[in-house]
Amino acid sequence: MISLPQLWLPILVSAVLVFVASSLIHMVVKWHNSDYLTLYNEEEVRAAIRKTNPAPGSICSPASRT
Repeated sequence: MISLPQLWLPILVSAVLVFVASSLIHMVVKWHNSDYLTLYNEEEVRAAIRKTNPAPGSICSPASRT
């Protein structure tokens, strides 16, 4: 019978390999790139956001938070 301490190394190695593989799929292969859709008037939206000059890190206005 194999004890749990003997399995820690294979568990950690497999976790690292899964992380690296998923990172490569998302960054190199861009498997899910089609999941992120753009707005039909994205440039106008960007210009409107730039016009308000939001502070760094502010994603939405306090009024729209629920």
